[in-house]
Amino acid sequence: MDPMETFRRAAAQADRLAGAVRADQLGDPTPCRDWDVRTLVNHVVTGNLLFASYVTGQPAPDRSADHVVGDAAGAMRMSLAVLTEAFAMEGMLDRTYPTPFGDGSGTLLVDLRGKELTVHSWDLARATDQVTALDQSLFSDVLDSFHEVPAIPRGDGKAFGPERPAPPDASPADRLAAFLGREV
Repeated sequence: MDPMETFRRAAAQADRLAGAVRADQLGDPTPCRDWDVRTLVNHVVTGNLLFASYVTGQPAPDRSADHVVGDAAGAMRMSLAVLTEAFAMEGMLDRTYPTPFGDGSGTLLVDLRGKELTVHSWDLARATDQVTALDQSLFSDVLDSFHEVPAIPRGDGKAFGPERPAPPDASPADRLAAFLGREV
């Protein structure tokens, strides 16, 4: 899997989904416990800006700020543009940067962000009834890559919950969601 291609596809999907979020949906619940749509989009936007700051050396965004400010589409588009520009910097993939798990390559940053965008796209699609707008082959690729990770942090206070069962006829997006602890 080419991390830049995965990132581009995941970013396009996140942009498309956020673009269809209506203002009256911002308070709706999501599959992420205790998060509404605004909180979910703000989490993704803040993450995009944070990863861009890792690459550019600019100050990190205020993680407590509401970057959505009532415009999920605009906030997502802005943060994806900033992140895409950072990821396009000459030699970015080969340099070492801080990551949430310690120092790592630019390739690792791109990979992590592509996966995060993919997973939270499912959350956003589910919360806003856009499930049919998903790139199923992207979800299949990301699920395959998660199966290669030796230990996925699961449980209370961790990124993912315990794996849940998925129906036998589940889509790749639903299989990934279940694998990462979402109820499908």
